[in-house]
Amino acid sequence: MNLTDMKLSPDEAKVRECCASGESDGGPKYPWGLTISLDDDTLSKLGMTALPQVGQQMRLAAVVEVCSTSQHANQEGTEKCISLQITQMGLEGEAPQPAQVLYG
Repeated sequence: MNLTDMKLSPDEAKVRECCASGESDGGPKYPWGLTISLDDDTLSKLGMTALPQVGQQMRLAAVVEVCSTSQHANQEGTEKCISLQITQMGLEGEAPQPAQVLYG
């Protein structure tokens, strides 16, 4: 599977800026809905005992189930949307160095 960069162009970000919460540099960097949050229980299931550093890149693989689909027409054309439920996933990345965690 090829990965696609989902980052918004400056023009796309400005169009979506009206809906962004507190973005001060010309709008959001990525479309709404592309952020996931993992709680303690989920991190434990994934075997993560230490938190990664903010900004660190990791690799996520997931199996999803389609929950819903919709399509509607408007003045600009047709819009489509799907809702996905993650049913299985894995997360890989370099663990932080213990000294870095302890001493910054």
